Amino acid sequence: MGIKAVLFDMGNTLIDSRTTEGTFSRILREKGYDVPPDLIKEALVKHSDEPAPNQEVGDRAGISSEDFYIKFNNAILSHIGLENAEPDLGKYIYDRWFIVLHIYLLQNAESTIVQLKKKGIKVGIVTNGFRDEVETIFEELPIQPSDFDIVVGCNTTGFAKPNPAPFKFALKVLGLLPEEIMFVGDSYRNDYLGSKKVGMNPVLYLPKGEPPEPDTIFVRDLKDLLDLI
Repeated sequence: MGIKAVLFDMGNTLIDSRTTEGTFSRILREKGYDVPPDLIKEALVKHSDEPAPNQEVGDRAGISSEDFYIKFNNAILSHIGLENAEPDLGKYIYDRWFIVLHIYLLQNAESTIVQLKKKGIKVGIVTNGFRDEVETIFEELPIQPSDFDIVVGCNTTGFAKPNPAPFKFALKVLGLLPEEIMFVGDSYRNDYLGSKKVGMNPVLYLPKGEPPEPDTIFVRDLKDLLDLI
């Protein structure tokens, strides 16, 4: 049974940008706060180590991307000791984020999407970003969300990868079997293992370094996906 669809993670798979800590630092400097990226990176690690919501609960449902990220920004500000710096600083960071972030397509992302579609293969995005973010992120890029057959955000189902819900939602909408879908992403846990658990064909996007496990299927360049179809 051949591959009939290729689904992609978004960040660090199709697109890249300045680092989160670098962008956060730049925006804070606009307000007169000189916080180095390394300190913000430490705060991001602390935040990621905090207990996660119950994975069986759709914690991304019923919340806007704005509310989610303002809460996230305020948590990072608290970790770096700026929680009382000035009112609405978390909102200011949210409003400036995509202006300062500098988003660009990764090498061969556009050409790979075009070639897959020419072969009659459906393409899609399943991201842990919010669905409305995707429109903003691709706004100035040469490919658009409308070029994909399906776009699934974390708030589409209320769950983020590696929870199976986003993958299963894509299966249902596309009307395909898991073994007919290839899933490509840069996160071994969220993308590779998450899609493998529901029966898809996982491929790790790994531009450099060694795969986490010897049997990991991976590509260094997105164009190499065409050789796996």
